[in-house]
Amino acid sequence: MSAEPENLLTEWARLVAGTLAAAGVRHVVVSPGSRSTPYLLALAARDDLRLESVLDERSAAFVALGIGRATGAPAALLTTSGTAPAHAHPAVIEASYAEVPLLVLSADRPVELRDSGAAQTIDQTRLFGDHARYFLELGNPSAHPEALRHARRALLAAVAASRGPRPGAVQINLPARKPLEPCEPSSEAGRALRARVDALLASPPTEAVHGRGAPDVERLAARVSRAERPLVVLGPLPVSAASDGTADAVFDLARALGAPVYAEATSQLRFGRGGDGVARVDALDLLLRVPSPLSRFDLAIEIGGPPTSMAYERLLGARPELARIRFEAHRARDPQGTADVAVGPIGPAIRSLLGAITEPSRVDDAWVAEVLEAERAAWAVVDESVARYGESQIARRVIEAMPRGATLTLGNSLPIRTLDRAVPSKDLDLLVLHQRGANGIEGLVSTAAGASIATGRPGALLLGDLSFQHDVGGLAAAAQVSAPLAIVVVNNDGGRIFEQLPLGRDPRFEWIMPRVTTPQRFAIEHAARAFGLEHARVEDGEALSRALGEALSRGGASVIEAVVPASGFRAEEASLLEALAARVGGARP
Repeated sequence: MSAEPENLLTEWARLVAGTLAAAGVRHVVVSPGSRSTPYLLALAARDDLRLESVLDERSAAFVALGIGRATGAPAALLTTSGTAPAHAHPAVIEASYAEVPLLVLSADRPVELRDSGAAQTIDQTRLFGDHARYFLELGNPSAHPEALRHARRALLAAVAASRGPRPGAVQINLPARKPLEPCEPSSEAGRALRARVDALLASPPTEAVHGRGAPDVERLAARVSRAERPLVVLGPLPVSAASDGTADAVFDLARALGAPVYAEATSQLRFGRGGDGVARVDALDLLLRVPSPLSRFDLAIEIGGPPTSMAYERLLGARPELARIRFEAHRARDPQGTADVAVGPIGPAIRSLLGAITEPSRVDDAWVAEVLEAERAAWAVVDESVARYGESQIARRVIEAMPRGATLTLGNSLPIRTLDRAVPSKDLDLLVLHQRGANGIEGLVSTAAGASIATGRPGALLLGDLSFQHDVGGLAAAAQVSAPLAIVVVNNDGGRIFEQLPLGRDPRFEWIMPRVTTPQRFAIEHAARAFGLEHARVEDGEALSRALGEALSRGGASVIEAVVPASGFRAEEASLLEALAARVGGARP
């Protein structure tokens, strides 16, 4: 058997790096390690790839996830072998459920060392189980022409799988034998290998094309035509929704039906362009918590992921007979199990539905007028409440400070819900990022940092103190950001979202709430300073606006600690709902 060319691993890694670039990968996040050395060097040698180094693999994976969210293209995470790639699992899960493309390049020991007791050698095959869309075991490097061609084809297919038909995470396992250092060809076989790799990299990549079936628009059109009080509800959508025709299709549908539209912040349409002449019901969550005409809608047309509003979720649970149509891009998601779901490209599907509607709208104009009157009353009450410093005012001041075209990342639990209930729609052309796939609190700082690195746009992250502490290691990635990034931490001494749940509303269980809300004694300023970030502690609205102005006018990340009373939001909400019920009182339930 002839010896392998001396530059086999060097050329194999070069083939991997060049193929990823040819498939459209532009960003690589690297967590350093020995076994990944040849792949790191090959990736770093390319001018068409941008590398970011992040020590903590969990944070690094969320940085890559943030890049994918902001750009729609898969970023790659390169880890070393052993337990290192396992730290990417939370981000892989979020990528799966949120349908965000992500590549995990897991360097590995060579195949022959598996199950041998060799150091830092575990079974890395299918490490993420069903949470990964695709797994590619590239195998030990080989100079055989067929092996090289296979590697090229397999890598292109893996990147395509991360993009669709249902985007998500893909693991590419990359074994490597020592020596790991790069080697120039010194033999005829080595020079021939380099020439074969050059030829492969010069060949155009194959293109993956995915087909999808069209929904039964005639049947859906018949349901729509029967509705007298239709409501369009927009849940989480990718950042492309504002520019790929989805927004225009949604607003055209609403105009054709005369239907009010609720767009939550994560839909990209609450703080995006368009919507002229459309009736907005930004206060949906509040209006569904008190007797109001809005709750009398007879058809819900839901677009995107399941909405965040808990009041809307409760109403659907109480009315299983309600007619509902959902438009989803890649899969049928319906927690209530009562909707007709159309799966496919959302904009074209809505256009098809519009084309199939042949009857004039039966919308009840008197109902729409009642809804808009209740909407105005709701915002009058909210404005009075927001005038007092607290979580709601913080959310509004963050939006007011955002420059046009900026990126806003929202934490789960209370921040995302507070913003939807405190800030009406506004044309700011914002990109809104979130973790509404698995709805976890981890990786938020890293995700925002990744988005900033990828887009270069100024941005803000609004999150709670527990979420901040959970990803304090992400501040290392935030320290690498060059664009303005304001990290606004709402310090309300724990997880106050639990006070919104039945347990938190029952006085009998007040004694257990400290165990549930888990208040911390965590010095946010010290964490920021440890990573070289600017820090400001504010306790009133004017100070917050000044801090936001400063943070968004200078380069790099800054931490703004907005301190509020521990249970202030619970009191604020109770007062708000009481005033709202009185203002909208008399409406038929």
